[in-house]
Amino acid sequence: MRKRRALVGILLVLFLGALNVFLYAQPSIEELTGRIESLEKTIGELKKSSAEKDDIISFLKEQQSSVYQNANIALESVDKAIANLTVNVDRLSDLMTAVVLLIGVAFPIVTFFIQSKLDKKRIEGVEDKLVDVNEQAKALETRLSIKLEEAREQLSAEVNRAIGYSLEAKQWAAESKTSELLSKAHASKELDKKIELFTQIIGIDSENSAAFENRATAYSQKERYDKAVEDYRKALELDPKNVDICNNLANTLRIIKELGEAKEYAQAAIDLDPAYPWGYGTLAEVYSDLDEGDKFYEFLERALEKEYPLLEVLSDDKECRPLYAKHKDEERFKELMKKYNIVIPDDVWK
Repeated sequence: MRKRRALVGILLVLFLGALNVFLYAQPSIEELTGRIESLEKTIGELKKSSAEKDDIISFLKEQQSSVYQNANIALESVDKAIANLTVNVDRLSDLMTAVVLLIGVAFPIVTFFIQSKLDKKRIEGVEDKLVDVNEQAKALETRLSIKLEEAREQLSAEVNRAIGYSLEAKQWAAESKTSELLSKAHASKELDKKIELFTQIIGIDSENSAAFENRATAYSQKERYDKAVEDYRKALELDPKNVDICNNLANTLRIIKELGEAKEYAQAAIDLDPAYPWGYGTLAEVYSDLDEGDKFYEFLERALEKEYPLLEVLSDDKECRPLYAKHKDEERFKELMKKYNIVIPDDVWK
């Protein structure tokens, strides 16, 4: 009887332990396998106990027939219980195996989907943040572009202003230096010095038409007519509407006997200013050199009408004296001098 109770107690403990494991434990695959092995060992021990049972029954049969019968009935009940327990244990084992398989297969899948969900949310969160950051970056880039363009415009304005100041300063310095050299050149009595100073002015300002014109006049006075023509041409190129330069070029060309071109420039001076007496005087002198007497007197009279200073020209320009000297004894010339009250002293012809 004590052995039976012990056996029932053992079975009850095993059942409760298995139930506890099934209900509350969350074992790993390794733990479940170990427990199944333990249960199988226990079942083996139970089967061994069943063999011992047969020995006990034989002993009881020998002792008392009634007790044997009762024991046999009890043991039959125990056999049923053991059979039921064995079935339950087998079912529990199958259930455990199924649970283990379910956990082994389902858990990674569930974990994967849960993780995927979490990762998706994280990715969506990161993407949202990236969109925000990208928008902020674009806004910042736009602001920076505007600031950069403003800075460029400001810098460009400052540079242009600085360049303007620099050019103005250079121009002022050049003009000051040019003015100083021009004063010295006009004050100098030496033609070579004049030429040197006008050359310095041209070195400072290569587009100074007055410097070219004055240097041409100095060259002409030194009878370097080729240089004078060259400078007069340059001066006229820089100042094409300057009637004095045009007339001086015509007069210099007349001196070197380039009469065709001299006539063209004299006529050009008249076209620039029809009231300019020097153009008519120069054209008259060209016609004199061409031995066209009628044209000479025509343009000389037109020059005198416009107050051409013939007496001054004869006094200052020695190149003109021989030209007029060949006409001084002609009646037409005398009549013109009388008409315009011009008295030419005899020493002018010397």
